[in-house]
Amino acid sequence: MDYFIAQKFALMPPEENTNVQQCSTPLRQTSSASTDNDKENTCPLSVESLESTAGKNIKSLLCAGLSEMPASYVAQRHLMPAVKTPGSQNRYKTEMAVDYLHKVADLGFGSIERRGRSVIFAKRRFEDLKDTARNLLTKFNVNEPDYKRVKMIPDDLSQ
Repeated sequence: MDYFIAQKFALMPPEENTNVQQCSTPLRQTSSASTDNDKENTCPLSVESLESTAGKNIKSLLCAGLSEMPASYVAQRHLMPAVKTPGSQNRYKTEMAVDYLHKVADLGFGSIERRGRSVIFAKRRFEDLKDTARNLLTKFNVNEPDYKRVKMIPDDLSQ
């Protein structure tokens, strides 16, 4: 049985090494006590580490061809770095995608919107990007036509 499990996970992308014990961000806060533990409940990736280690993931996110992307779509398509959480084999959680999208928005590439329970990343137009964001685009090897390209929106996202 161990042989089959090893073969199944052999082709998965490498894991992001973390030193954080708890890595889950609740979408809804149920009590005021959860606000005290915000530092423990965040993704271990910082904005500075995103620039250096997750450039490939940011490039795939920005060149995905959608102007608006829900956090669930980002997690399902693996457009974010893999984060291993203790006690779970799922490395692409929606809660981590929400935190990742907040940090990408902090870099100046877009904004975060809430629609009901959904968290949606709205990508900025290329003309509206600041100089720092454009410099990061050149660092990530993203050119203007790739950034502007928009594919057809899938039916499940157009609602």
